[in-house]
Amino acid sequence: MVFQGAGGLITRVVCSYNPCYNNKKQSRTSYQQQRRYFITKEKDTTFPRRRFRDDLVKQLEKWRAEGDRLIVCMDANENIYSKSIGKKLTNSTGLRMKEAISEFTGRKLGATFFRGSTAIDAVWHTQDVIVVGACAMPAGYGVGDCRLFVIDFITSSLIGNAPPRIVRAQARRLNTNIPLAAENYVNQFEKMSSGIISSND
Repeated sequence: MVFQGAGGLITRVVCSYNPCYNNKKQSRTSYQQQRRYFITKEKDTTFPRRRFRDDLVKQLEKWRAEGDRLIVCMDANENIYSKSIGKKLTNSTGLRMKEAISEFTGRKLGATFFRGSTAIDAVWHTQDVIVVGACAMPAGYGVGDCRLFVIDFITSSLIGNAPPRIVRAQARRLNTNIPLAAENYVNQFEKMSSGIISSND
């Protein structure tokens, strides 16, 4: 998602999934599907997890060089503190992003998968995005089998102090005081309804 505010301020919210490594016998997994695609279509034998990491970081660095602010929500399927993706995002000479929950609470995340033992999911943000509240629900209390993160960002750090004005569309109401208008409405409604009913039959 892209949010654009006053003065051309742009914040991008990226949701991403690093495929789990699976052995070659499990041919229907996302990992193996991606591997077949890269080999067949692009003649690229790079492993999907490395390709995902390299492509993601390259794109984030491009957006950052253009001045965009970034929020990355990811199921990394690897330890976010000790493995490559987490290190790439938080590298002090690179993107310099912060992991939102531990940065706000002062404590590292525990297991984020309900059968796991380490943090494999996280939300990172660039330093110009300000967090004023953050927590992680216990695994199994969110949608699916991973922990749910609740993070409160200051709106002005995402789109500036003059956000675009939201104009609500005016509802068009049927005026039953005009007999012809009401009659035309009923006729049109019945015609559309009969089309739906006949097509479903």
